[in-house]
Amino acid sequence: MALKFIKNLIVCFSIITISTIVTGCETVFKSPSDLLERPKLAVNEKLAHEVIYKNISNSAKFIRPLKPGNLSSMGYISKYDKNKENEFFAFYKNNQTQKVGFIILKENMQNIYSVFAKEEITDSDINYAEFIDLNKDGNKDIIIGTENKGSIFKKAHIFLKTNYGYKYIWSEPYTEIIVDDLDKNGITDIFILALDRNTKAYAKVFEVNNNTIKEVDKIKMDQDINSYYDVKSGRVNYKKKGIFIDFNIGLKSATNILFYKDYKLSLAIDPFIIGQSYNSTIKNKRLSSTDINNDYNIEIPIIYNPTYSSHNIDENGIYGWYVFDDIDKKYNLKRLSYQSKNDNYKITIPKLWTEYIIKDKMTIISSVKSQKQDYLNVYYIDDKNNLLWLARYELIKNSELNEKIASDIFKDFEYVEIAKNFKHTLIVYYPKEFNNIDKKYLKIYRNLLLDKKTLENSAKLIK
Repeated sequence: MALKFIKNLIVCFSIITISTIVTGCETVFKSPSDLLERPKLAVNEKLAHEVIYKNISNSAKFIRPLKPGNLSSMGYISKYDKNKENEFFAFYKNNQTQKVGFIILKENMQNIYSVFAKEEITDSDINYAEFIDLNKDGNKDIIIGTENKGSIFKKAHIFLKTNYGYKYIWSEPYTEIIVDDLDKNGITDIFILALDRNTKAYAKVFEVNNNTIKEVDKIKMDQDINSYYDVKSGRVNYKKKGIFIDFNIGLKSATNILFYKDYKLSLAIDPFIIGQSYNSTIKNKRLSSTDINNDYNIEIPIIYNPTYSSHNIDENGIYGWYVFDDIDKKYNLKRLSYQSKNDNYKITIPKLWTEYIIKDKMTIISSVKSQKQDYLNVYYIDDKNNLLWLARYELIKNSELNEKIASDIFKDFEYVEIAKNFKHTLIVYYPKEFNNIDKKYLKIYRNLLLDKKTLENSAKLIK
């Protein structure tokens, strides 16, 4: 009896020991990812995740679109509507089946999740995705841009939301896609730019009308636009919207604008008639069109090589911006005459300068570095459309003022102190000598510098 008890005790001890060893081994050989604590999910999120996992293939992989449109903050599985707790979606791809897709869940009154929509497309990846009400029925439709590494074009796909899910209604090859109301008629327009050196570049516009999408117009593009670096829609002026295309042209870059009006696409500058306006947009480096002065209109950047009296200030910076003027229905480039203020101070333009600005012989513009408006430069425009630097308004920290004025950089400049507060001093400075100025401009140039008192009253601090 005692022997039997000892045997049972040994067996029991062995079981406990083996159990401990096995458990220990499991812990020791766990991968780092398994050891990490899983994120804590709300009950509804946990249920939604489980339903999604069950309804896609084991070989599928969750993805975030490379250019996620208005989904830029989404996770791999996200809420379909931030204001609702019971809708979730995910994008995925399956390398085995060469398909990509999306899945959307909804929760019913019994707190049970079901698949509201699941759609798949044959392609290798999703480049772009956006939820947007295309047909103005109050529902969020879906645009997906897919791509295949061996294909020249990406492909846009549209799914319209219905009461029963999503209906696949349209697809189109594209290089760049923009969705906007381009002609301001309340109907959604889809702009497609397709770039292929073999078939030349072209642009198309489609309109979304109820549950159909139809091609409205197509236009050939300049061959040079086969290599672009920025495409955006935006206001040309308070009347018109356009598509701004900033593209490479040889080692330089240039800009053109596409308009859409009366169901027709047209180029603001005809590239097949290379004229002064077209050449005026050519820049030495890539610069994107942008709203520089916060007037909701997009301006085109210009690079000049200004002539200075001695020092080059911000060489290769942005020295001007063009806007489009459509007087008499002719699209002419017009220089943005002046920028009279930045975040910290404002220029009260002297009368003499105003007269020259009106004549397009003078301009006041920001020298932009990384889009920071640290100072404003005043230029005279000569007969060859060159900018001759006249003066600069600059805000300097009080702690750095004496050091800057005493530096070698300042030895060739005169300066006038305009305004001061506890932190900054606003000064305007200009060259002492005019060695590099053409003699025929010298008198005008000296006259435009104004007297010290006028300069002192020409600007004030805002903050």
